[in-house]
Amino acid sequence: MCIAEILTRPKRDLEECLKGSRVRPTFTRKQEFTYSLHSSDVEKGHMIMYQIQECLKKLDTEKEWRTKDQRIIQQKILAGLLRLIYGKCLEDHEVEILDHNGFDFRDPLVFVTMPRRGGKTEAIIQLICVLLLCVPGITIRAVAPSFRTAGGESGLVAGVKRVLADKFKWVSYDKVTEEVVRIKVNGTVRSFHSHPGGNPDK
Repeated sequence: MCIAEILTRPKRDLEECLKGSRVRPTFTRKQEFTYSLHSSDVEKGHMIMYQIQECLKKLDTEKEWRTKDQRIIQQKILAGLLRLIYGKCLEDHEVEILDHNGFDFRDPLVFVTMPRRGGKTEAIIQLICVLLLCVPGITIRAVAPSFRTAGGESGLVAGVKRVLADKFKWVSYDKVTEEVVRIKVNGTVRSFHSHPGGNPDK
């Protein structure tokens, strides 16, 4: 066997082996992410996030619009909810999914401090409504400072009903009480529960 045959034969054997194999070639992280776009989890997550962002845009009209702080609050919370929206595929593609959605990082715990009347409660109510409309099967629970702020005419449940009706023309409920709003969208039930805390007399 000549020297040329010794040098080239291993290469030919490898090429023949790869030609008959079904092993997918190694991808870069970006290529792997592009490939995974066709998987159900990532594609479904993108669709849900798109619907969420489109619904949030509907909150801004010529007469009413969200403040800069309210938008920041909502986007920070959305970043923290990526695992809920994307599921297990977030573990393998977190960097790319963050970049796709324009988030710098995600934190499952978001703390918001603002002066009174700063709009934080309204921002949360708006986001609750959007999540109810866009995320299949979601259950949201909130603990309000008192019975008055949990239910009643000025509580979280009343706020959710108001925004659903005024901004999204949604008035159909599967169940509604002073502490629960439950709706059905495309055959899936989504619910919001507002639990009172603190002094029951306030």
